[in-house]
Amino acid sequence: MASQSSEWVFMREELENSPSVRDGVTLDEERNLRQQRCTLIRNIGKKLQLSQLTIATATVYFHRFYTRHSFRDPKYSQDDVPIACLFLASKVEECPKRFKEVLKVAFEVLQRQPLDPESDAFREVKKRILGVEMDVLHANGFMLHVDHPYTILVNTAKRIKTVVSGFSEADMKTLVQTAWNFVNDSLQTTLCLQFKPQAIASASLHLAAKYIRSDLPQKCGDSWLTMLGTSLLDLEEISHGILDIYQTNGASATDIALQGSPSPNRPSTP
Repeated sequence: MASQSSEWVFMREELENSPSVRDGVTLDEERNLRQQRCTLIRNIGKKLQLSQLTIATATVYFHRFYTRHSFRDPKYSQDDVPIACLFLASKVEECPKRFKEVLKVAFEVLQRQPLDPESDAFREVKKRILGVEMDVLHANGFMLHVDHPYTILVNTAKRIKTVVSGFSEADMKTLVQTAWNFVNDSLQTTLCLQFKPQAIASASLHLAAKYIRSDLPQKCGDSWLTMLGTSLLDLEEISHGILDIYQTNGASATDIALQGSPSPNRPSTP
């Protein structure tokens, strides 16, 4: 996968020819494996009380890793990779956790028997996961800084508030929270590998405006797309990618958008 890989943006066709697909994994199977492991990252991260920013960074590392490796690669346990990504992200985002704490919580979430930190079994698991962490570093090209949509989302909403008359502080908070939940859920997909954070933030706001039944797009008219800074084609493609999650899981997108994923520990405050 070569095109624009320096910026970690891939064409859909490239992602559909991933190492896993070339290894015989179907696109549906790969999508499900990504969603399951991204949920694992989120659940471990929340139990460790890590910020949403850290969880998001770990998830992006995970998605990038599997642009270089197959889910069928026998070298990697599919549970070790999420744990390694989260351990690495906690250090990068400056909220490090001790390895034994990360492993203890991970085993609780995975419903495995805890390991004595002084045991040979613990030392073996630690050695293995730290080895995976090094491979995650290599797969990410040692490019550990990740830009996320969150700050862009908040700043765009503030800009909308200054332009649209009658758009209250409460309206803005509802719009931002709903869009924030869509951004969080988008992490279960490969959208972070296909689009830049600006586009994902804009599409999440666009989708949020629809689901809270806001008339913002109508009030803004042609300036709506200008403020979002993203083409209508990209807005629609990203929106469909997010909505597909709910259709796959049999959930109501409206309920999820309004009630949200588990409450985010926000890297910035609206």
